[in-house]
Amino acid sequence: AIGMEITLAPLYIAEISPAKIRGRLVSFNQLLNCVGNLAIFSVSAIVANTHTQEWNNEYAWRWIF
Repeated sequence: AIGMEITLAPLYIAEISPAKIRGRLVSFNQLLNCVGNLAIFSVSAIVANTHTQEWNNEYAWRWIF
């Protein structure tokens, strides 16, 4: 789903947006994709590194998910 969104969302935005702000909207979409990935990886690293290995095996995947 993420791969499809990364590919299709800029195409959709480019088709429906006015020419005056088209580039800005597509760039903003890419920026938010990058910020979201950074947030997800940061939260995952914090969760994985703050508990014991047993807790990580049992519960961490739920917090990360």
